[in-house]
Amino acid sequence: MKKIFLFILIITNGVLKAQTQPNFIFVTFDDMNDWVQGFNGQAQSVTPNLQYLIKRGTTFTNAYCNAPQCGPSRTSMFTGKDNTYLNILHNTDLSCADFRANFSAAEGNETIFTLPEILKDSAGYFTYSISKVFHCHDNNFDYDSLNPDICNRDLSWNKLLFFDYINGEQNVILDYGEANQMGIYSWPYSVIPDSLEPLMQDYLAADSAIAFIQDYADNPGKFCDKPFFLGLGFRRPHSPYYIPEKYFSSNYDDNYYSAGYNLPYNYPVGAAPANGFIMPPQPINPYSDYDSLPINGVARALIAENKVHLAAGSWAADQVDIYGIPVTMPGLTDADREFALAEAKRANMAMSYQAAIRFADAQLGRLINELKLHPEIFNNTIIVVVGDHGYSLGEKTHWKKGCLWETDIRVPLIISDLRTPVKKSSKRFVNFLDIFPTVCDYAGIEPPTFPDGSAYLDGYSLIPLMENPNALWSKPVLTSFKNTKDPGRQGSCFPQYSVRDEEWHYIRYQTNGAGFPVSCDEATSEIQEELYRIGKKKNIDPYEWNNLADDPAYDYIKTNLSTYLPGGVNYLQFAKTATNNTIAETETVELNMFPNPANSMSEIVISGIEGHVDILFYNAVGDLIFADDLTIASSENGYYYINVTNWPSGIYFATLDKNGVQASMQMVVQH
Repeated sequence: MKKIFLFILIITNGVLKAQTQPNFIFVTFDDMNDWVQGFNGQAQSVTPNLQYLIKRGTTFTNAYCNAPQCGPSRTSMFTGKDNTYLNILHNTDLSCADFRANFSAAEGNETIFTLPEILKDSAGYFTYSISKVFHCHDNNFDYDSLNPDICNRDLSWNKLLFFDYINGEQNVILDYGEANQMGIYSWPYSVIPDSLEPLMQDYLAADSAIAFIQDYADNPGKFCDKPFFLGLGFRRPHSPYYIPEKYFSSNYDDNYYSAGYNLPYNYPVGAAPANGFIMPPQPINPYSDYDSLPINGVARALIAENKVHLAAGSWAADQVDIYGIPVTMPGLTDADREFALAEAKRANMAMSYQAAIRFADAQLGRLINELKLHPEIFNNTIIVVVGDHGYSLGEKTHWKKGCLWETDIRVPLIISDLRTPVKKSSKRFVNFLDIFPTVCDYAGIEPPTFPDGSAYLDGYSLIPLMENPNALWSKPVLTSFKNTKDPGRQGSCFPQYSVRDEEWHYIRYQTNGAGFPVSCDEATSEIQEELYRIGKKKNIDPYEWNNLADDPAYDYIKTNLSTYLPGGVNYLQFAKTATNNTIAETETVELNMFPNPANSMSEIVISGIEGHVDILFYNAVGDLIFADDLTIASSENGYYYINVTNWPSGIYFATLDKNGVQASMQMVVQH
């Protein structure tokens, strides 16, 4: 792997020092989904400052969180461990009193490292946390506040600036927002005066980051003469949506009771050019994809935690009872008008979320502008930007987070290396586990290991994809969740899982069992499944409307993707496909398996390699069913054929090994 180092001269007390390591600014947005310009989640989203970084870095358009909620997602991202190891699958699983107390020998997860800890202790970085970076926000989280020596503190941070996340806004903002409340149950929002913006928490957090950059530029000795890792957490677009007026869409209109009220959303659906705010797509019969979910199933139970959709409908019904039906667009029945009023409320709510994204983007822009004033810092900094998980805005009647569909798990991820700013975009599937090893590579340090020397990190460095966005890379991504907040709700006993690859999305739920609510009974619990063929170009079922899980023709797909669940033979592994065939630095192998149409014989074709190899065949559960010790001599066409007869139906994995380096792929045989 090639590493390029830029040498930056820092003047400290008149002494020139060469900095060979890059600085890092790690920006987390709370509850930010793909409604970001360049990620195509909402066609009218405009985020110019995120666009600025996109034009100077690598955009990962298929990045996925490890859990659809802040606590488990951030803990997994900053420890580099999957949530199954962490045993943190819900916010309520995470103890905020003492971060390290979450991990113990009794839990089987006593070995834990954090990204800032490794950078501080192994790579010589000064680490600084501003606002919510780790999930917990009610104390100095994983910070050694007792040690007065800022350069030699234990735990994760040299310096930490705490904002009260619950009451972090100035009272004047909270008071104004509550006094001018336009929201409904669980979705508080208000259009606040632009003049209040400097008092908002994210504005103050950006102020603090700007002050740090200025201070670091003037006197790096105050920060131990070290490169820095700045963790900057923006609260928005998390609720409440008390957002300055200038960030709201021009389509926003809450004057519901005016004569001839014009709907604020695009109507009719698909109208072009758009005449209003474009709402998330719906099936021909709106919300019929929700109607197809099992009535007492886990999916509906996860949706039910947030009653936003129903609350909007109840609000509209109440308005009709009190004021009549103000929507007077022609051609609508009374029932249509009531639905339109509810949808108008939902559209305005969605626009408050979009406004929160625009506001947060503006605060990022203020920091970027400050960096530009200090080219000695700007030109040696890598900026990582993530949303900690996705967010739904009415799809399948679901609002907010905590489900396993694309809307809740797909996230923006941008890595801009300002030392070599080049716009790139990768469609490869990655997740938050891959960030920790990527930063280690950039910092020039070895990743941490367990006490026995085995690999600690669960992810893989993204630098190969930053060097070549189309590099061979096939790794299904896993997302996990468990609703432990409400022990009386279906789906609260066992983890729920999503596996996403380039073509398919498989969701596996497990019910509580017959003994619930007295006890969780795994013996009588049921597996419920969803399977969506989204398509490699998101051109088949991009909105997950057509659940194929009950069609036996796709059982082999579910079986294969299930192997990537915890306990499966491919858990956290690259897919066994021909995309990972590198045998040596200068030698590659093409390994193809062709089931004979008559199913009496299959040909395995090996090309591009000579010498001694071992080839082994496994079934879907990992049992070795065939092995051969081969010596492949050169031939005119370079192909070597193996015929194996009487393959039963199923999934098979072939491993070709030369000198301890393996190439693998998968074959599916159907009768």
